[in-house]
Amino acid sequence: MDSSKQGLFPDYKKKVLDIIDFGIEPLEKLDGVQNEEDLYNIVLSAEQNLAKSHLDLSELKVPIELPNDTRVLLGRSKEDLSTGLKALEEGMNYYAQYIVKRSPEQYDKYVKKRDKGIRYINGGLTTLTSAELQLDDPLEPIQSVWEVGKRNLYKLEKAIPVKGVSNDN
Repeated sequence: MDSSKQGLFPDYKKKVLDIIDFGIEPLEKLDGVQNEEDLYNIVLSAEQNLAKSHLDLSELKVPIELPNDTRVLLGRSKEDLSTGLKALEEGMNYYAQYIVKRSPEQYDKYVKKRDKGIRYINGGLTTLTSAELQLDDPLEPIQSVWEVGKRNLYKLEKAIPVKGVSNDN
């Protein structure tokens, strides 16, 4: 890749990772949760951030200057990441409803959306890595920021005991 295009992929990758990080950032406050009202506010904040992340990702343009096969991979990555962010956003809504209603059905819906979101984001990040390798431009592992976010999504499971649902994951 010529030097004028050298920064295109790293810049794009940074924007993608920043978008994901913004979506799950409110969950970093889970360790300091004192009560259910705090938990509820964190979950609502995460839902709002994930909605914004989903929108920001949809507006992010894949650099046209990159090779076509790389752009195809980045488009696929973007689709998977978008699906994952949307699922996590919906999951936060179900979890917020669960906090209020204590309905195991809402909790089960949260778990399904969380798991779907994690699968799609993992897949999108893997495809992003494939595009990076295709450019022979690996800089640093992509997964590290996301690993912390995933742990925080699973922490919600332990935040409130669920009647009729096993919390032994």
